[in-house]
Amino acid sequence: MTKTFLIVGTLRNCADVFRTEMDRIERALSPLGSVYWFVVESDSQDDTLACIEQIKRERPQFDYASLGHLEGQSSLRTDRIAQCRNRYLDELPRIRARASITHVVVADLDGVNAQLTQAAVQS
Repeated sequence: MTKTFLIVGTLRNCADVFRTEMDRIERALSPLGSVYWFVVESDSQDDTLACIEQIKRERPQFDYASLGHLEGQSSLRTDRIAQCRNRYLDELPRIRARASITHVVVADLDGVNAQLTQAAVQS
């Protein structure tokens, strides 16, 4: 059975590390199957939006949503993260209609995946 992974996660001020994280995750998973992406951004004050818009133009298996500035609605970081997570959960049926997703991978995308390898995933 061919595996199809959907990587989901939240982004904020990750312009300087997101491509590296994305490449690392794809290197670990792509030998095992297809990799799709859906990330949700909010409250970035760097070039994160421009970065993910460029990636969307380059990669048809990548999509994102931006929820804008949630800080004005909630001062609690955990509430803002929950709103972003709920958005990618809401998108699952739409994404599954487009691709036969067999695995959903929730990933931290802010520079913490240095140890992730294909061998680690296979184990």
